[in-house]
Amino acid sequence: MTRPARFKDHEGDRVVMMDRDGVINYERRDYVRRVEQFRLIHGAQRAIRLLTQHGYQVHIVSNQSAVGRGLMTQDDLNEITGHMLMRIEKAGGHIESVTYCTHTPDDNCDCRKPKTGMIDKVVSRYGFEPQRAWFVGDSLTDMAAGNAAGCRTILIARDLPPTKFATNEHAIPDFITTDLHTAVASIILRI
Repeated sequence: MTRPARFKDHEGDRVVMMDRDGVINYERRDYVRRVEQFRLIHGAQRAIRLLTQHGYQVHIVSNQSAVGRGLMTQDDLNEITGHMLMRIEKAGGHIESVTYCTHTPDDNCDCRKPKTGMIDKVVSRYGFEPQRAWFVGDSLTDMAAGNAAGCRTILIARDLPPTKFATNEHAIPDFITTDLHTAVASIILRI
């Protein structure tokens, strides 16, 4: 599934924004609240290392409402983030920035995906055009945010039935794959 007329390939397109839970690490119904619960998905470290080796900036953009819900503290989230960054660096990858929305859905903030506040913040801080960046996620919320910001989007659809797209036309991804490594290989090969 592609939207070829919208995007042109530019040699300078070296930015990938991605969700965290379900993309880099396994997601939990009760949230990843402690560092002991953080489990990297097989191939995620290798995928981020490949992006780093090919000169891509990698930015994490993730809803983390467990903080706003009082299920974990900001210090808990910082510890998990430090652990993730250390493991990825140790494997040869690099994450340029991590941006979280810790609000609950009821807070109606501008940063929580599917709104674009976190993406806008990264774009403003690092000075790139969102149309020249990729957004990789595992949910329709991720796709809606990436599309609304103007990014090229890749959905990691392990368990998402294709019929889900019928309910949200704004969440249709540019590409669909099964894991981060395949998504990254496609980006590097300039699909």
